[in-house]
Amino acid sequence: METIVVTVTDHRDNFNVLRPVEHFMIGGEKVRVLFHRNPLISLDGGEPEFNFDIMIDNHRSAMGDKLEFRYRHVVPKNRYNSLERLGKTEQAIMLNQAIKNLRVGTHNFLPIKTYRASYTGNVGTDHYSTAKGRVVVKPNDGARGVGHLVVDLEKTNWRVLNNRLGLLTIGLGDWDELISLPGVSYHSISEYSKDEGKQSLLDQGYCIQGLVPNIEAEYRLLTDRDGNIVYIQKRAFKGGEEYPQAIGSNASDSDRIATLADILPAQDVKALRKLAQTTIGAMSSIDLFITKDGKWGIFEYCNQFGTVGVPMDVNRKLHLEYLELAIANYWGVQIQEIKEI
Repeated sequence: METIVVTVTDHRDNFNVLRPVEHFMIGGEKVRVLFHRNPLISLDGGEPEFNFDIMIDNHRSAMGDKLEFRYRHVVPKNRYNSLERLGKTEQAIMLNQAIKNLRVGTHNFLPIKTYRASYTGNVGTDHYSTAKGRVVVKPNDGARGVGHLVVDLEKTNWRVLNNRLGLLTIGLGDWDELISLPGVSYHSISEYSKDEGKQSLLDQGYCIQGLVPNIEAEYRLLTDRDGNIVYIQKRAFKGGEEYPQAIGSNASDSDRIATLADILPAQDVKALRKLAQTTIGAMSSIDLFITKDGKWGIFEYCNQFGTVGVPMDVNRKLHLEYLELAIANYWGVQIQEIKEI
């Protein structure tokens, strides 16, 4: 029996739904697939040597970050599979640009204004001095709604808040004083995650976005290996009118939504599907919101979605199909020739 060794970089939970050993039929031949999470590459003596056959690279990168090519330039193309995680600022820039280039109507799409805290930085963002009203400051690589500051810029000058955050990153300043500033409120889903949220803000840098008012509903969408939206679940809210936050999806069937047509008009469904396929990509989780006046938008997306709240059968099917695609590229066969056994 042939053996294929697959390594998954970084210790995310998404591929944990697969067994340590999986079995397939590939063109009539039985093949065993083994997983590990400790990729090693030897560059001694000329040709590189690997302790794996296939790599699934879960990596976090910012736009222009050279580290995103840490494996891509070494591992052969038919053995390398990238699941790149962008920060929230980069996501917003890409989405807002992509929506302009779609050739389908998007008049109901609500872009989230994104700002930068310095005079240089991300192309596609405005300097914070142009922001008005209320904004949300959140960890640039955060998850689960932890570490969000809601700031009313009519009551607190952003420069003051930014300076205090900067002091805290070098071990100075007082967190309690910061969150007690006029017009500043701190939100982190639960009491247990407040310290985690604070640390995430200080360690990861932060994304500054305009507050979206009048949110009526939020949904968790999942895409498959081809970027098709295949799973929709309505999420519950926590918090009051000032800043309602969607909490983790409940795996109950009562929250499952059959199709996007149940929540969006046909033209918007077409635009969202196009965005998912062309910009967001494979194996992604999308946080979709809909406002009371019929606008829709995307808070964030991530191609390393957590498995909490996703039914096991859905979760396993999505990751198994992605693994089959990686095997097909490596083995040089059509994906239809691969069957799980």
